[in-house]
Amino acid sequence: MVSEWSVAMKKALLYRAGAILMAAAILGGLSSCSPQDDESSQPSKQQPEQIETQDTDFKEVTKAYRAFSEDALEEYLQNNVFTDDFVSDIQTLGQGSISGNADVALEGDVNDSDDYYIAYMCKQEAESSFSLSLSGPDGSRRLILNEACVAPSVAAVSLPVEQFPDATSLTVQAQSDTTLVVSIHEITKDKGD
Repeated sequence: MVSEWSVAMKKALLYRAGAILMAAAILGGLSSCSPQDDESSQPSKQQPEQIETQDTDFKEVTKAYRAFSEDALEEYLQNNVFTDDFVSDIQTLGQGSISGNADVALEGDVNDSDDYYIAYMCKQEAESSFSLSLSGPDGSRRLILNEACVAPSVAAVSLPVEQFPDATSLTVQAQSDTTLVVSIHEITKDKGD
């Protein structure tokens, strides 16, 4: 009798774990990549691309998320994302650990043929939406609007530089109890041989 109960409990736990993973995947899919109403959001332009980081090594994601620092995020990116088969050149444009509404200045010149790659981790006391936008002298371009943080995770969004070459900062719009660690890079994607 005990073994039947034990098997039933294991099945229930596995079912619950699967339901939690499914809910996390659905919440991650609720993200929107719609641009703000400005000159840079013309329909003919490519929309920002939300990148699903390969969380095959959940230990690495969890390690970065637990440390929740710029260094931990950068280490995760260097070891797990910026691999030789993904990018051929990387330049860090800015980093920051911020709560609520804030800007992270971008430093360095960018090449129109490259991409902006914005990676982030997020923590919240209560679920609320947040957005990431590139800002420049002539306006801003929303990259992503998320309904809430998904933890533990490292997420990213990219946009071709040619679509917003004059960006001077990454603007975060969030509630004061939302904390993000962000890392902004210019990447040259590996085109292959």
